Amino acid sequence: MGPFGEDPPAMRSGEIVDGRFELESKAGTGGMGTIWRARDLATQETVALKVLRDPDHGVDRFLAEARILARLEHPTIVRHVGHGVTSAGEPYLVMEWLAGEDLATRLSRGPLEIDASLALVRRVAEALGAAHARGVVHRDIKPSNIFLVERRFDRIKLLDFGIARLSSGDVLTRPSSVLGTPGYMAPEQARGDEVVGPRADVFSLGCVLFECLAGRPAFQGSHPMALLAKLLLEEPPELAIVRPDVSAPVSSLCARMLSKIPAQRPADGAALAAELASIPVTTSSSSPSVRSIPASRLSDSERRLLSIVAIAAGGRSSLDEVRRVAEPLGASVDALAGGTVLMVMRGAGNATDQAARAARAALTIHAASTARVIGLVTGRSDLADRLPVGELVELVAFLLDRARKNGRSGVIVDDVTRSLLDPRFEIEEQAGHAWLVREHARGDEIRTLLGNPSPFVGRERELRGLVELLEQEFDEQRAQAVLVTGPAGMGKSRLRQELLTELGRRVPDLGLAVGRADVMRSGAAFSVIASALRMLMQIEVGERRELQQQKVSAAVGALLSAEAAEGTAPFLGELVGAAFPDERNPRLRSARENAHLMAERIEAAWVEFMRAASRARPTLLVLEDLHWGDVSSVKLVDTALRELRDEPFAVVAFARPEIHDMFPRLWAERAQEVRLGPLPRRAATALVRSALGDDASEAFVVALVDRSEGNAFYLEELVRAVTEGRSGVLPETVLGMVEARLAALPSDVRHFLRAASVFGEVFWPNGVRRLLGGRRPVNVDAALDEAVAREIVTRRSSRRFVGEEEYAFRHALLREGAYAMLTERDRVLGHGLAGGWLERVGEPDPAVLAMHFERGGKGSRAAHWHARAAQTAMRGNDLQAGLRAVERGLAAGPADEVATDLWALRARIASASGDYEASLAAAEEALRRTTPGSIAHYIALEGAIGGAMLLGRHETLHDLSRRVLATEPAPNALSALARALAPLIAALAGSGDGDAFVFLEKLRAIMAATMDVEPSRAGALAYASAMVEKNLGRNPWLAREHALDAVRYLEQGGERHVVPVAAAMLVGVCTELGAFEEAESWLERTAARPSSMAAHVAAAYSGQLRLAQGRFEEAITISGAVADRAHGKDGNVVSAIGRLTLIEAHVERGAVAEAETLIDATSSREYPFVAAACAWFRARLLLARGRAAQAVTVARDALNLHWRIGPRGLERVLLTLAEALMAAGETQAARRALRDACDELDAREAAIGDPVYRRHFLTRVPANVRIRRLGREWS
Repeated sequence: MGPFGEDPPAMRSGEIVDGRFELESKAGTGGMGTIWRARDLATQETVALKVLRDPDHGVDRFLAEARILARLEHPTIVRHVGHGVTSAGEPYLVMEWLAGEDLATRLSRGPLEIDASLALVRRVAEALGAAHARGVVHRDIKPSNIFLVERRFDRIKLLDFGIARLSSGDVLTRPSSVLGTPGYMAPEQARGDEVVGPRADVFSLGCVLFECLAGRPAFQGSHPMALLAKLLLEEPPELAIVRPDVSAPVSSLCARMLSKIPAQRPADGAALAAELASIPVTTSSSSPSVRSIPASRLSDSERRLLSIVAIAAGGRSSLDEVRRVAEPLGASVDALAGGTVLMVMRGAGNATDQAARAARAALTIHAASTARVIGLVTGRSDLADRLPVGELVELVAFLLDRARKNGRSGVIVDDVTRSLLDPRFEIEEQAGHAWLVREHARGDEIRTLLGNPSPFVGRERELRGLVELLEQEFDEQRAQAVLVTGPAGMGKSRLRQELLTELGRRVPDLGLAVGRADVMRSGAAFSVIASALRMLMQIEVGERRELQQQKVSAAVGALLSAEAAEGTAPFLGELVGAAFPDERNPRLRSARENAHLMAERIEAAWVEFMRAASRARPTLLVLEDLHWGDVSSVKLVDTALRELRDEPFAVVAFARPEIHDMFPRLWAERAQEVRLGPLPRRAATALVRSALGDDASEAFVVALVDRSEGNAFYLEELVRAVTEGRSGVLPETVLGMVEARLAALPSDVRHFLRAASVFGEVFWPNGVRRLLGGRRPVNVDAALDEAVAREIVTRRSSRRFVGEEEYAFRHALLREGAYAMLTERDRVLGHGLAGGWLERVGEPDPAVLAMHFERGGKGSRAAHWHARAAQTAMRGNDLQAGLRAVERGLAAGPADEVATDLWALRARIASASGDYEASLAAAEEALRRTTPGSIAHYIALEGAIGGAMLLGRHETLHDLSRRVLATEPAPNALSALARALAPLIAALAGSGDGDAFVFLEKLRAIMAATMDVEPSRAGALAYASAMVEKNLGRNPWLAREHALDAVRYLEQGGERHVVPVAAAMLVGVCTELGAFEEAESWLERTAARPSSMAAHVAAAYSGQLRLAQGRFEEAITISGAVADRAHGKDGNVVSAIGRLTLIEAHVERGAVAEAETLIDATSSREYPFVAAACAWFRARLLLARGRAAQAVTVARDALNLHWRIGPRGLERVLLTLAEALMAAGETQAARRALRDACDELDAREAAIGDPVYRRHFLTRVPANVRIRRLGREWS
C-alpha cells in the first residue's frame, strides 16, 4: 500500500467490497482507518466503511473494535453493519452512516446550555452503561468521539471503540503504553495501569461535561507529557466557579466524576445515568454565560515554589529508584504512562536549599543510569490539597524534548534553578541550554555577576577580625571556635572563600579540612565530620573500598606511629564509610557489637588524629551549613576543642540563625559568634555600580539598594534582572527566598498577608476583612497581631481614610513575596474586591481604583477610573501618564459614553504632546461618538482644533469652526466649550484671520451669561484675548495683561498642561515690548514645565527674542530648528513663525542671498501673515541692493497685505516704505510714511501702563529705535 494515511491502491470509487458494499466516495479518516461513504447493496442504505490504513500494524485492535461493535446494540452507540477482509487482504468495518457534526466541532463555537449538556452526557452514560454491562470499557471518551446526528443534542452516537478493553480482559497493548487521549483519560490510564475499569470512562465523560459547560477543557497543556502529569497532579477548578449558573448538584457530580480516586466516582455508566436522571431539569433560554471568578472571598490556596525532577522513560525499576531518593526529601513521586517519572518537591525552607536538594536528587538518580535524560525545573504553582504543577510540567516536558533532540543524556535545568544553585554546582552550556554536571565537594568557586566575579564588599571588617583572631590563636597555640551566622543570602559563603584565601596567604603551612552539612543527610550521625575527613584524605564517593581504606591508612600513618595508626585508622574508616575488615582486629569487631563502645573509640580516634594534625601544623576545620548538621559531629568538635585546647586548632562554622534552635548553647564558652547583618548601604551601592557602571542613575541605584534589604544575594539577582530587561519584575530567585520566611508563618497569617498584599505596601484591616469574608473567615485581629509580632507588618500613625486603621509591610520585598503567593484566581478576585472597598471608603486617586478594577477583570469600571486618572494627569501636566491611562481605559472595554470621553482625552493629550496627526484622528473618532453640545463633544473639538491648527489644515479648521457655531452647549458643558474656543481663536488670530473676533465675542458672551468666573473658563478667555490682541491688535501691553491673567487663571483651574503654552506666548509678547529680562524669565518657566506644544511655541518666540537682542547666529540656529519641524505638507503656524524669524535674521545680518533663497522656498499661500511678511522682506532686500523704486512698489504691496490682517507690525512696514521712498527721491512721501510709522508707534507706547516698559519698548526694540531716530533726523 502507499504511505501511511493514503488509500490502498486497489480501493477505487465504484468498487464492490466483499460482494456487498459499493464504494461511492472517500469521506475522511478516523481512528485507525480510512472511511468511505458506501452503499449496502443488500439493504440499499448508505453506510460508512472503514478500511485499516496499515494492515501491518494495529490489526488486532481494528478487529477488536469490529467484534465489540458487533456485540453492542444500543441506540446511542454507532450501529455495526458488518466487517471482514477485502480481496486485497485489508480488514474493513461497516457502520451506519451519520450526518451532522461531532461534539468537538460544536464546542469550538462555545459552551452549551446546561440542560443540553446534561441531556447529552446522560445519553452517553446510558450507552456506556450498556457497554459496561457487556464487559466493555471504551477508554477513549472525548468530544470528537461523540457525534451529534443532524446536529441535535437528543440524537447522540458514541464512536470509535478502537482501544476499548474486551470483557475477556485481553490487553491489546504493551504495559505502560499510552492508551487514550491526554486531557480526557483517567489518572489510572495516565499512570499506565494495566487494569482499567468502567470508572475510567466515567472520568473521561466528566471531562466532557466540564468542557460542555465551562467552554474549555478541564485539563489543558501544550505537551502530552504535561497533560498526563496534570491528570495525576492537578485538580480542575470547581465547575460552579467557571460557570456560576450551574447548580450545586451538577457541580458536585462533575467533581466526583473527575476524582483522582476511582472509588469516589460513580461505579459505571448506568450508575452515572441514574444520578443524572435525578437532577432536576432547569429551563434556560439565555446564552450560556461563562465567567472565571465569583465575587466571594479569597481561597485558602496559595502559590508556592516547586521543583520538579522529571526522569524520562526508564522502566518500572526507575520508579523504585526515584522513590528511594524522594522519600527522605518528602517529595511526591508519580509515574506516567510511557514510563516517565515525576518527582515533585514542595516549597519548604529556603529556595536555594530546595534547588540544591532537587539538584542532588537529580544527580543521584542520573548516577544510577547515566544513559537517562532528566529535567529539573523550579517555579511557582498553585497549591491546595494536591500539587498542581501548571506551567512547570510544560517547561520540564520542553526541556526533555530539547535534550532528546540534542541526543544528550544528563540533567538539563531551567534558568530559575540555575540561578538558585550556588557555584559548587557545575553547570555546562550547550545549544542554549544549561546542563547540571556535578557538585564539587568544597565549593571554592566564587559566584559570578554578569560574567565577572562578584565583588567582595561590605564584609571587610568581619574578614579582618576573623583573620586576626585565628592568626593570634595559631601563634599562641590555643584552640578556638568561631560561629558565623546570618540569614540566607547575606554572604556567608563568600566570606568563607575570602577567609580561606587570606589565611592561605598568611599561614602557608595551614592544614585545612572542610566539612559540609547537607539537607539530604541532615541529622545523619557523623555526616559533617565524615565529609571533612573525606576531603582531608582525598576520598571520593564511589571509589573501591580497598582504595578508600588505603587513603585512610596513608593519612593516619603520615601523622602517627605505626602502632598508633593501626589502632586509629579502622575507626576513622568507620567515620568516612570505608569499613575495615575486622577478622584480625578484635577491638574493631567488639566495637561493632556494642554501639556505645563504637562511639567511644571513634571519638578517641578522632581526637588522636586531630591532635597529631595540629601538632604537625596549624589546623583549621571549616564547617559549612551547620544548621543542617548532626549531633554526633557537633559533639566530636566539642570534644576536640576541649582536648586540644593547647594546640593550634581552630573551628570556623557557618550557619543560619536557626542553628541556635537546632543546637542550643553550641560549644558554649568555647566559641565566639560573628553575626552578619545587612550589607551597609555604601557597600551595596558599590556592588551595583561595579555591575551597572556609571550609566545607571543615582535614583535607580538607590532604588535597587533599598529593594534588596541589604541582602547580597537579593541585590545580585536584582542587578541581573535589570540587565536582562526585567527590572519591573522581582526575580523568582528572590521571591523564593522571601517565601521561605513567609512559609514559616501559620497558615491563617499567610492567608491574611496574601489578602493584605493586594492593596499594596499599605493596607487597612477592614479592607482585608472584605477580601477574607465568607464561610470560614480568618481571624484578622489575631493574624494581624502575629504579623506585627513577627515584624512582617507595622502600624502607621497616619491615616488615609477616616476611621480606618492603617498598616504597612515592613519592606517591599515582604509585600511582593506575599503577593507572589496569591493564586491567579485570588489575585483577580482580590483586586476586584479591593477596588470596590476603596471606592466605598473614598479613595481619592482614580489611578489606584483603575488599577484594581483592571486587575480584577472589571473592565468597564476600570475604564471609567482610567478616564478620571487621565484627567487628573492632564491637570498635573503629566501627559505621558495621561496617555497611558487613556490607552489602558480603551483597552479595558469601556461603555460607550466612557469610550467617547477617552477618545476625546486622547485627542487633547496628543495635541499637547505634539502628535497632531494622532490628535486629529482621535478627535474625529470622538466626534463621531459624541452628542453635539456635550462636554465630550467640546473636548473632542478642542483636540481637533489644536491638531488642525498646528498641522496647517486650514479647511479642516474652518469646518471645525462652523461646527462650534452650529451647536448649543449643554449647561454643564460651558467650561469645555470655553476650552475649545480658546485654541480656535488662537489659531484664527495666529493666522491673521479676522473671524477670531467673532469667536472671541461668543466666548465673552458665554462668560457674561453665566456670571461665573470659574478659573478654567476665565483662563480660556484671557488666553484667547491675549492671542487676538497680540496678533490682530496694536496693544502689546494689553496682550501681556491678558496673558498674565491666563497663566494665573489656568493655574487656579488646574489646567497645568495649558499653562506652559500661555507662558510661552508671554515670551513673544515681552519680546515685542522690549522686556527682554521678563521674556527670559518666562522662557525658563516654560522649560521647567515642558509640553511638546509649549516647547515648540517657546522655541519660536525665543528665536524672536535672540533676534531682537541682536544675537543673530543664535536666532538662526533656534529658528531654523523650529522651521524644520513641520507636521503637515503645508507646515504649521509655529513653524511658519520660525521660518519668518530665520529670514529676518539673515536680512538683519546682511545675508541677502540666503534670505532670498529662503523667501523663494516659502509658500505665501500658507497664511496671510506669511505673505505680508515675505513682501516686507523682499522690499528690504531690494532696498539693500539699491533698487529703491522696486522696493517702494513691493513695500506698498506689503503694507496693503498687512492692513488686511490687522495693525500688528504695521510700523515696521511703514518704516521700510519711508526709507525706500527717501532712497527713491520722494522726500515728502517718505516723511508722510515715517509720520504714520511714528503715530502707530506712539499709539502703542501710550497704551503701555508702566514707564519702565515704555522706555524698554522705545529703546530696545530695533525697529522702534530706528523709527524714533529717523523721526528726529527727518523733522
